[in-house]
Amino acid sequence: MPPLDGSLALPELYEWHAEHSPDHPLFVFAKEDGSVHKLCWPEVLRAVYTGVKIIRDRAHWQPGMTKAPVVAILSNSDSVPYATTTMAIMRANCTAFLISSRNSPAAVAHLLNKVGAKHLLVGDEPSMHGLCKESLDILKTQYSEATVPETSTMLGFEELYLPVSQSPSREDVPYEYKGAKEPAVILHSSGSTAFPKPITLTTRCLLERVSSISWSERDLAGHIISVHAMPMFHAMGMIFAAYTASDGIEKMNKFAPQHSRLFKEMILVTRSTKPFSYTAKHSIRRSAIIQDYEDEIADLYDTVNASAQSSIQPPTDWALPATTEYVRTVVGKVMTHAVADSVDVFQHGCDSLQATYIRNIILRALRETTKIDTRRIGDSFVYDHPTISSLAAFASSVAQGTHDSATAGTTASARIMSMRAMLAKYAADFPARPQTLLPSQPERDAVFVTGTTGSLGCHLLALLVADPKVGRVYAFNRPAKTQTHLRERQKSALVDRGLDAGIVDSEKVMLLEGSLTAEHWGLEKSAYEEIFSNIELSHRLTDLHSAWRVDFVTKLESFEVNVADSPGDVVFTEGPIEPNLAAGTGYAESKWVSEQILYTAASKTSLNALVVRVGQVCGGLDGAWNVHEWFPTLVQSALRLGCFPDDDKGVNWVPAEIAAGAIVDFSHHASNTTRTVHLVHPRPVPWHILASAVASELAVPLVPYSEWLAKLEQAYQVDKRDGLGNTEQDNNRDLRTLQLLPFFRGVAGKLDIARMAMGMPALSIEQAVARSPTLADHTIRQLGEEDVKRWLAYWRKVGLL
Repeated sequence: MPPLDGSLALPELYEWHAEHSPDHPLFVFAKEDGSVHKLCWPEVLRAVYTGVKIIRDRAHWQPGMTKAPVVAILSNSDSVPYATTTMAIMRANCTAFLISSRNSPAAVAHLLNKVGAKHLLVGDEPSMHGLCKESLDILKTQYSEATVPETSTMLGFEELYLPVSQSPSREDVPYEYKGAKEPAVILHSSGSTAFPKPITLTTRCLLERVSSISWSERDLAGHIISVHAMPMFHAMGMIFAAYTASDGIEKMNKFAPQHSRLFKEMILVTRSTKPFSYTAKHSIRRSAIIQDYEDEIADLYDTVNASAQSSIQPPTDWALPATTEYVRTVVGKVMTHAVADSVDVFQHGCDSLQATYIRNIILRALRETTKIDTRRIGDSFVYDHPTISSLAAFASSVAQGTHDSATAGTTASARIMSMRAMLAKYAADFPARPQTLLPSQPERDAVFVTGTTGSLGCHLLALLVADPKVGRVYAFNRPAKTQTHLRERQKSALVDRGLDAGIVDSEKVMLLEGSLTAEHWGLEKSAYEEIFSNIELSHRLTDLHSAWRVDFVTKLESFEVNVADSPGDVVFTEGPIEPNLAAGTGYAESKWVSEQILYTAASKTSLNALVVRVGQVCGGLDGAWNVHEWFPTLVQSALRLGCFPDDDKGVNWVPAEIAAGAIVDFSHHASNTTRTVHLVHPRPVPWHILASAVASELAVPLVPYSEWLAKLEQAYQVDKRDGLGNTEQDNNRDLRTLQLLPFFRGVAGKLDIARMAMGMPALSIEQAVARSPTLADHTIRQLGEEDVKRWLAYWRKVGLL
């Protein structure tokens, strides 16, 4: 038991435990593969030291400072990095101020002014960036004498939990004990009835709180305490008293936390015939009152479901421009701040209550101006169309009678208009082409690659490290859902694909984790500036393993249905395509917009852009093939349906290592006149060869596609029926092809006209072969039975089969 007499501050208790309880876990969390990972005291302490070094640098801390700088956190960060960062702030001899991200900008500005925050750590979510900007704007304008804190990105797991060799030691970050009365952490009240109030906890108070569990009657040592539901900034519950007047409500909502904001339609006025009942201590009997007003509360919710603000005039013309302006006004009114037309409102703070309110306003406007039956419109259309542009296109099509409720999507013309609008937004302000030549490029290239933990990304990373023409590789990845360090993820991904994990240690490689939508991409400013100072030509390579990620229905189905619905009897040339060929799914539409942005940038600037349209990437010599894709899902069905579909046409799938080699080839050549190449296998093989290998290995017969689809439809009907205790239905619950049934239905309509197997279109590759020695090699390996065996072995290893 450590000393709890106040002789050690809380950060020093971490050091005591790291020395005396080195094998005891402090944090436990689940990894992506479902395994449980534990962080013991020494590892957490090293992360704290890493955080101390960063915090002291950002807060400009100096030894011997008489007043500890206040470092505030405004973030929805995961629990482990949040807790580690909080402890690092205290260990850095600063005061940690934990601000609820649910506060309004006015409330955050008030709190920052009250505590005199020196630095503000901001989460990389768009909503946090918006909240931070609005709060600092208010701080500057309404608190003239306030010190505006510097800001930086919230510390992430990978930034804190470094390898031992890269972590600072205790001697590198000496601690200065200031006494038991020194402020350690600042919380704040809920702001229920006024602005939130700061609540300062001293070192002594904090020790008393954390040590109180030691005096309880139950020994909790070794038990796992879950913090899944409680945000790290939360300290107490909230009770909110509302104004009854509209003006009063709106004034309160300007500074109230988001979860405490009120809509006037949700206020119920009591009646004298139903007076409140009280206890002997004159406090209200909450349960009894709710029961007394049960009918009124139910009626209130019924009314709200049909309510809307009549102050927002609906458009007289539901054409797309007028509808967009109307939806923009509605969203701005409900969310109380402006949101760009093309951004996801839910990423900018829209909650479920606000989404319901937006829905009700639009439905009421449609009922009053068009007299249509809005009961046929689904309840989730705001979630289905989460941007102003897409929501306006939806509302416009409904009002004009062009919306097809069967497809639950906007019209092609509306989608194309939205695509062109987004293109215009992002392609409008490119700098002019320079009049003078740029300095000559360095002898070796610097390459920026995204998605290096996926199959294609791993092979790209390996080839680029081995390429003598490349001197620097920036390997950029999105943050993991788990808190596994990027270095560990990258090594694991390389090993899984039979590649040398040691390339991570190459002096060429810099592993980076962040978000391309965040300020400085969520990177340290120094790393961000290094990228732009070193890269003369930036090769943006998309990780197809991640891009094709499905969650079984939305992502993969959207992309694959789009391919199946393209003209199967047409050979697509290597060049720009018309938007109508991409309209229909968000994934394909975003790809079209991205392509057009690159084409526009190349025409207006000195950018040497090349669009690489990658076909189906399959498992290579390592056999690794993402189990969430359509073909592994199809193979898995053979064991449940007892057959596998055949086809007499070819497939041009390209193994991951060949695809990576071709992309590296493209990067060393100037772009072509169309600035587009297709990446598929130059030597297709018959589907029948691969299907026969699958059928042989799984001991099932090959059947016509129509017969296989009929069996899948039969399984679907069984799955739909109420089959409690039905063994056949239980067997169907892990039949993944049921999730993609619309796609497989679409394939059936393309089989007779398509040039490739499974209804897929053909892609010309003349330009690609001319620029890639890898693809031009006449001895390039074709797919065959051995590839199928490797795929099956991998899928068995990961539990698909």
